Amino acid sequence: MIKSIFVRLAFGVVIICAALFAGCGDNGVNNGMGGGGLQFNPYISYGSLVDSRDGQSYRTVRIGDRIWMAENLNYETSNSWCYGNSDFYCATYGRLYYGYAALGACPLGWRLPSDVDWDDLVLAAGGFEVAGERLKSQIGWNDSGNGTDEFGFSALPGGYGRSCRRAFIGAGWAGFWWSATKLGVWIMGFDYNGMEINYIGEHAGLSVRCVQDRRH
Repeated sequence: MIKSIFVRLAFGVVIICAALFAGCGDNGVNNGMGGGGLQFNPYISYGSLVDSRDGQSYRTVRIGDRIWMAENLNYETSNSWCYGNSDFYCATYGRLYYGYAALGACPLGWRLPSDVDWDDLVLAAGGFEVAGERLKSQIGWNDSGNGTDEFGFSALPGGYGRSCRRAFIGAGWAGFWWSATKLGVWIMGFDYNGMEINYIGEHAGLSVRCVQDRRH
C-alpha cells in the first residue's frame, strides 16, 4: 500500500517511491524543500508539553479521547537523526527514528501511538479518504498540497530516511509516522487527501508523534 499511494501522486513523488523501494547501493535522493516554518491553527486552543529530558517544548492538542503532540518529536536518541543530517530539518520536522528507537522515544507519561490511536484519529478527521487533508498543516507541503488543519494536528511532511547510508527522501512531499502496533507506518502525501497505513520494517527513519489518554 505504501507504493500504491505514491502511484496516485504527481511525478515528483513517484521518484520518491522508487527510491524507497530501491536497494542500498546508492546514496538515494534528497528532495527536501524545507517546511517554510510551522504554522498552527489560530482557532485551536492548544496545550503545552515541556520535555524534562532536554527542555524542548511542544504544543499539544485534544482530539477525541486523546491528547496528541501537535508537532513531531525532536528528542535526540541513539538511532535517530535529522533529515539530511541538517539541524534545520530537525527544527522544522523533528527527528527521524528507527522503529525500535521510536518505541522508547516519547517523554514520561506519553507513548508512541498504536494503530487503535491512529484509527481513532482518522475517524475523528472524517475517515481515511479525507483525513490527510484535514490533519495536514496549512503551510509546508509542496505543490499546493497543504491541508486545512481543522483539528490542530498540523502534520508536516518530514520525509523518510533509509537505514543504509542515511539516504533521505521526500521532505516537503510526504509524511511517515510510526505506530507501536507491529511498527506500522501511517502515511500522508502532498497530492492525496487521504491517509494510509503500511508495514515496512523497523530499519527506516520516520517521524514520531506522541499521545496520551485524555485526562478529564
